[in-house]
Parts: sequence; C-alpha cells; structure tokens
Amino acid sequence: MVGIDLVKTDRFKNKSESFFGKYFTKGEIEYAKTRKNFDESIAGIFACKEAFLKALGIGVFKGIELKEVEVLHENNGAPFLSISNNVKKQYKIKNCSVSISHDGDFSIAICVIN
Repeated sequence: MVGIDLVKTDRFKNKSESFFGKYFTKGEIEYAKTRKNFDESIAGIFACKEAFLKALGIGVFKGIELKEVEVLHENNGAPFLSISNNVKKQYKIKNCSVSISHDGDFSIAICVIN
C-alpha cells in the first residue's frame, strides 16, 4: 500500500501551541524546533502522517489519532515511523517505509506499507 501527501508550509505559520499539541507528539515538536525552518519541518512531519493514513486507505480523522503515529529520525536525518501497537494490530502492519522532501513552499511525503 502506498500513500503520498503534499502540504503547503504556510499552513503551519502562526499556529498556537495547543494546535500543535493536538496533532504532534512532544518529540516531533521538539525535533522541528531544532531545525533551521520549523514550519517546513513540521509540515513535512504532517505530510508523512497523512501519507501513512492514505496508505492505509483511511485518511485523517477516520479512526486513528495522529499522535498514534510518530515521525522520528535516524542519526543521519532519515525519517521513520513509530506506530502504536493498536494500529499495527488493527491494520496488520509488518513494515513501513517513509520519505520526506521539501522544496520552496511545499513539503511532500510518501509512505509504503507492507
């Protein structure tokens, strides 16, 4: 299963802490704060979460909380997902690969689930 999502970076400008707390884990927010461009980084993380949900065929707000899927990063910066056991069991997820890219005002992510 494959999902892809494109997000305009401006979508996350001037949002409140409570907004970020609804959709992102503390780890994701802290990671984005360490990056050169917070809005670009958080947009990429959001695109990754949406790409995952699209790969499942369910989309946003269709039974999985966005915080049940956390975007983490390897030491080299490569993203990967930490998925709750509940979601793994429910959707029989064995393996999941993701990639995030940024260009100008947009962030894009792709997710492949086996």
